[in-house]
Amino acid sequence: MRLILLAICVIFASVMPAHSQGRESAATEAIVCGDPVNTPDCKMYVSGFADIVQMIFAVADPKKTVCNDLSNFLYEFIHEVQTNPEARKKDTQHVLYDLLTRDATCDEVKVRDLTAGHFIDTCLAGDIGFDLCSGYRMGATDALFLLDEGKDHALCGDKNLAFNVIPQMKLKLEADYKLRARPASEVITRVLFSLMPCPKDSH
Repeated sequence: MRLILLAICVIFASVMPAHSQGRESAATEAIVCGDPVNTPDCKMYVSGFADIVQMIFAVADPKKTVCNDLSNFLYEFIHEVQTNPEARKKDTQHVLYDLLTRDATCDEVKVRDLTAGHFIDTCLAGDIGFDLCSGYRMGATDALFLLDEGKDHALCGDKNLAFNVIPQMKLKLEADYKLRARPASEVITRVLFSLMPCPKDSH
């Protein structure tokens, strides 16, 4: 997985021992997300997480893809936690990753259409919009942090820097409107790498 992230760093021309973030247990998260009040934010979180995993697949092995029905992925996660005792012992991020990589060889490539422009417009659409896009951002950055675990890192620094992704992304899109058409997951990754670069001699 380390090699995959480094490949992305090369592609994006930018490259965390990042401090460990506190992670919610999958059992707790399933209960929280089962509440209709929290469902919209949770859906955005798992969408952001899944989009990053799909991007990793595209770089590492074009034959692989996320095969899950992402429109119902939150409910797949909740069902997995409710029916699998082992899943209840894990944190949310590892259960999501297990579900997304359990079968990644389906014939149909599920194209995601959340662009960076649509994402940032949602962020600017009042408190509700900001909450939704924050959920997506957290899912995306949590996926990147999970994939970056291990001895070597592609990202360095305090993970709290991830909170700056949205304002930095807004500035990038204002500076180059063409980025609005790029996938939100790609631009978020670029921004996070620029916020949390590793020293050149750290590898």
